Amino acid sequence: MMTPGNHEADCNYTYQNYKGRFAAQNYTGTNNTNSRSSRWYSYDKGAVHFISMDTDAWGFDEVAYILPEQYAFIEQDLKLVDRTVTPWIVLMGHRPMYCSSALAYTTNSHLGWPKQTENMESGTPPPPRYGHGFQALGVDPPVWEGQKRGENSVQEVPSCGIDDLIRNGMWKSDGSGDRLYAMEPLMSKYHVNVYLTGHEHNYERTYPLMNGSYVKSYLKPQGKTVHVLTGAGGAYGKDPFGPAAYFDAFRSSEWSYSDIFVNQTHFILHQKLATNGSVIDEMVLTQ
Repeated sequence: MMTPGNHEADCNYTYQNYKGRFAAQNYTGTNNTNSRSSRWYSYDKGAVHFISMDTDAWGFDEVAYILPEQYAFIEQDLKLVDRTVTPWIVLMGHRPMYCSSALAYTTNSHLGWPKQTENMESGTPPPPRYGHGFQALGVDPPVWEGQKRGENSVQEVPSCGIDDLIRNGMWKSDGSGDRLYAMEPLMSKYHVNVYLTGHEHNYERTYPLMNGSYVKSYLKPQGKTVHVLTGAGGAYGKDPFGPAAYFDAFRSSEWSYSDIFVNQTHFILHQKLATNGSVIDEMVLTQ
């Protein structure tokens, strides 16, 4: 099951290729919550309720128009999950909400090509009409020059570009200080167990955390989410790490992939080397 990312958005922001190849996901909605879009949708698999979302809605002004509909769908979908049938909720999105890649310690907001190239010089002006899609929704666009470490709402959380905006929401343009479309409040309220993500070309598993606060135990970490960045499965290159973050439980830049085994009470993840299938990391999460 697919989740769109910046490489799909980069295709003139039409998602033409993605929608043409993966058009059926919108018919997988659970509890009559059909999303009418393969860019955000949900489905049940065994004991897991999966929700997929398009995280570039928080990053590209050409994609921002989906924020109200996508967010409303996710909230309504979470409300209707029957935890006696699917006790686990896994949210999937391309961009991470927490990470410690070397990118996290730069000022680049990583909006991606063609918005920002990797070698973009500091002081490069934004393109014409930058932010118009967000402004139409009454919110401010991502800061063009990006965020430095410590500029997030939670002190000392390294920035992964637009991670703060996904977690805590877009700032309203009226100067009120209010924020819209924040994911972490929903994840906390409905006890989302795991956030599966990629974008960075490495593997990183966090302790259960919420709003920057974490616990080191995976035994019934109520109200906190484990973030699994599993982006080491076949990119053109590896993304180096910066200093380990306080929320890091395990990191690896080796080519690897994730195996997940689930029953009603246990969520087990094995990270395996692509070269020989050996397990380099194991997580056992319980309800």
